[in-house]
Amino acid sequence: MSALKSSWKHFLLSNTEFETSNNFLAKIKELSDPAVLFDSSFEEISKNPGIAMISLDPSESSIQLFHHNQIIGKTWDNPSKLFVSICGFDKSVRPIQIVKKSLKVAKVKVPPFTEVMTSKLPDSLGTESKSTRRVEVLIKNLIPIPHSLTKTYLSLSEFDPLTVAKAFYDTMFEHDSLIQTKQDINNEDIDTDETKKLESENLSSKSTDDSSEASNPPSLVDDGKIFTPITKMPTKPPSNKKLKQKIS
Repeated sequence: MSALKSSWKHFLLSNTEFETSNNFLAKIKELSDPAVLFDSSFEEISKNPGIAMISLDPSESSIQLFHHNQIIGKTWDNPSKLFVSICGFDKSVRPIQIVKKSLKVAKVKVPPFTEVMTSKLPDSLGTESKSTRRVEVLIKNLIPIPHSLTKTYLSLSEFDPLTVAKAFYDTMFEHDSLIQTKQDINNEDIDTDETKKLESENLSSKSTDDSSEASNPPSLVDDGKIFTPITKMPTKPPSNKKLKQKIS
């Protein structure tokens, strides 16, 4: 991916501070919940670096990217609170003000995810088709995304909804696979540690048992009778006097 060093794209791609948003995917997902008010969600977005937003453009043919979202105003000179962003990048970049009343929760019909990924869609996403089942969902018309998806967006040459959706899916799938791999490695490390611990305990137990057997050998059973092996031989034969006493 190439970008001019003076471009917005280069700035977005090279600033490592934005990567921190990738550590808070669950929180970013919560901000996109239709039940969360825009004021509170935008305030969180403006305070945490690396969170961009996407929206369908007025023509409904392209996905727009909003970055560097900030709240300005609330001063003595300007008591109003303004929600501002930068839309686009490079030659198409422009500052915008987000008008609060334009933000809505929409009930839309979307095709099944499997059909999206296999491109089995009608020509327009807004066109009904008998061959395509659709599901109603509630979504905001402005959705926050982490920096990993912003980087994916910037790597594209086309920004129609289907292209963006597929690219985002690939990025999310790769992320989930990486997390799963790390978890598997951690689980293997835990299993290895547990195995080593058990082996150590077994060796310790065996050593204790061997020591116990040496001092107290096990009994021998024969025809129901128990015999205890002799472990200590006499050092000298008994005296003749003792033998005579036993004989008599």
